Amino acid sequence: MAETDIQLPGYNAVYLNQVYSKDYIVTCRDMSGKEVSVPVKKIIIPRIFNQPTEQEAIEHIQKKAEELEGAASLILTEEAAVAQKKSKSRLEFAIMGLPEPIRRDLKKGANEKMTKFLRENISAPRIEKENPVRYLRVRYGVLPENIISRYYDVGEIKEAMWYDAALSNDALLKAGFGLQWNARILLESGMPNKEEMITLIKHQVHGSRTLNITAGDYNPKEASEAIKAVLDGIKTEQLSLLADVSKLALEDVAMELIAALYTLIAASQRR
Repeated sequence: MAETDIQLPGYNAVYLNQVYSKDYIVTCRDMSGKEVSVPVKKIIIPRIFNQPTEQEAIEHIQKKAEELEGAASLILTEEAAVAQKKSKSRLEFAIMGLPEPIRRDLKKGANEKMTKFLRENISAPRIEKENPVRYLRVRYGVLPENIISRYYDVGEIKEAMWYDAALSNDALLKAGFGLQWNARILLESGMPNKEEMITLIKHQVHGSRTLNITAGDYNPKEASEAIKAVLDGIKTEQLSLLADVSKLALEDVAMELIAALYTLIAASQRR
């Protein structure tokens, strides 16, 4: 462990500078209704990213539409279709599923009305690339200890991304485990003021200029403890040690636009 590696107070580093965990016990009911205690791991995954601009997101979609031209219309065997799905990103697969005329209109310069639609439905701000808005993203969730142990024992946990996948697992989410919330913290001239962040969380703020938490009913005490550990553990000069997920943030914004197109298509079919 290097001296500059990030350590979060109260948490163990599962993967240095990537994933951190803390032992905890939750009480829940089993299938028979009996109250049981379940050992879990509280999971924190801190990362950084640049807020995608409106122009970046639109150009990304246009580029993907051009790259995928022809691929969506191929008639594939079942085996080839499965292989193709695995090789494509979520965004690419969504674009390929659009009707051919819409895919054609997505290409750069093909249809000004399409470009106007994208601009009207985008969440990314109209900011200049020269002045990127930087954020710290914190994923927080809970995973049963026996699940982690089971996969670790058979050698399935080989990288930090396993924890991302586990937090998003449908079965765990339905059982009340998995991802609890995502936090987005604005980085202006370095790490933010801890007292300001904790005050916002105690008032259960969901969205402000400096802090956004996705869950509508998050536990303020639990969120305060997690965010405090992050802000106490990460120094401004250590931000460069975190994984940069700017490309994933760009894909997420682009996916919002493709989802809006699917909504538009569904609405037109109901008329």
